[in-house]
Amino acid sequence: MFVCLTEAEIIKPLIICGGCSFTHAPDSWAQVLGNYKKMWQDTPSQNHRDWVKYGKEVAGVDMSNIPTDIYEVWDEGEDITQYADVMVVGQGAAGNQLNSRIIRNVIEQNAGRKIIVLWQLSGWNRKEYALNHLDTLEYKEIIHDPASLHATSILNPVRLRNCSHIDGFEHRHVPQDSFRFNEDNDPEDAPEVTPRHYRKDRRAWLKQGGTYSGWEDSILYENFKFDSLNLDSMDNQAIRNLETIEYMKLFCESRNVELLTFPGWYWTWDGQFNFDSYDKTLFSKEIFGRLGMDSVNNINGFGGIAEWGLQSEIYSLENAQNKNPKIQLSSGYYFTANETSSIYEKAYVDGEWWCGNHPSSYNHAKFCNDWLKPEVLKLLDKTTN
Repeated sequence: MFVCLTEAEIIKPLIICGGCSFTHAPDSWAQVLGNYKKMWQDTPSQNHRDWVKYGKEVAGVDMSNIPTDIYEVWDEGEDITQYADVMVVGQGAAGNQLNSRIIRNVIEQNAGRKIIVLWQLSGWNRKEYALNHLDTLEYKEIIHDPASLHATSILNPVRLRNCSHIDGFEHRHVPQDSFRFNEDNDPEDAPEVTPRHYRKDRRAWLKQGGTYSGWEDSILYENFKFDSLNLDSMDNQAIRNLETIEYMKLFCESRNVELLTFPGWYWTWDGQFNFDSYDKTLFSKEIFGRLGMDSVNNINGFGGIAEWGLQSEIYSLENAQNKNPKIQLSSGYYFTANETSSIYEKAYVDGEWWCGNHPSSYNHAKFCNDWLKPEVLKLLDKTTN
C-alpha cells in the first residue's frame, strides 16, 4: 500500500517521532504507534494498573468499562507498522532545539527513504548547552553533579540508522532483557555503540529542563536562576522557538519530508499567543507572521495530548495542588491542569498516591489511535502517491 519496491527489497517509509518525555515515555503515543510493547520491563502495564486503581479507590468511579490490559487499548487502533517503520527519538526534559536537531540528523542519516516526521513540541523555556572536556573549564564538576545525572544527552549522528530508539544515553551492547531499549541492529553498522569521542566523559548536551527550581543543590543553580529571571525573557523564548519551528519546516520541505508538528501541552503552542503573552513577545511577531498559527496542528482545538483527553475524562477531584487559571480551549472545553484528572498519570509509591503531569497510558493510547493514526494514514497516502 505504502511501500517502495526495489529490485533488492521492499522498503517501508520511515516515521520519525520526536519530542520530550511525552514522546520518550515507555507508554507514549510514539510507542503505541510503533507497537513497542512492554518497554522498560513493562512499565506501561504498571502505569495503567495504578491509574485504574486510583480511579476505583480514590476517585470512587466505576472503571469496569476500561480494559485492565493497556495493550488491549493499544490494539484498538490500526497497526501502522504494517505500512511503515517507526523510530522514536524523544528525550526527557529536552527542548525544541535539541529535539529538532536530533530529528534532522536522523533524516540526513536515512536519506533516500520516504520519511514522515511527527514532532511533539516541548516547553519554550527549555534550553540546552553543548559542553565538552576541552573548553568547559569545570566540565567534570558539571557532568558529575547529581542534578545533571538525568539532564545530559549523548548524541552521535553516526548511529542514527537501523535502530528503533535514540534516547540520549550512551549506547553499548546490552543483553536483550536489559532495562534499556532493545534495538534491532545491523551488525555492520552496530548503531547502538557510541564512539569514544562522543561519550559522556568527553562531551554532552546539558538539558536545563525549563526551570531552575530542580537545580537547587547544584553548582549551576544561581546561574540558571539569574538567566531565567533576567535574561531568558518570553521574547527571547519566542524568538528561539519560532525560529526553530520555521527552520524545521523549511528543512523538511527542502528534502520532501512530510512534517506534522503538534503541541505536547497547551503552553507549547496556543498558550504562547494568549492575551497575557502578547505584549511580552513583540520581537518575535515577524517570525510568527511568516509561520502562522496553522504551521502547528493544535489537535482539533485541544492544544495538547492530555488536553485532548478532556472529551473522555473519567474522573477529576477537587483537591488539586496545581493552582492554574481556568482556560477555555478553542475546542470549547475548559482546562485547569488538575493533576487528579484521569487525563494524567498516577502512581502508587511507598503507600502514597502521586499524580503527575504527563498524559496517562490510557490517554496516550486513545490519542494515538483516535487522532494521530488517521493523520498518519493521510501523510502516508501523500508520501507514497
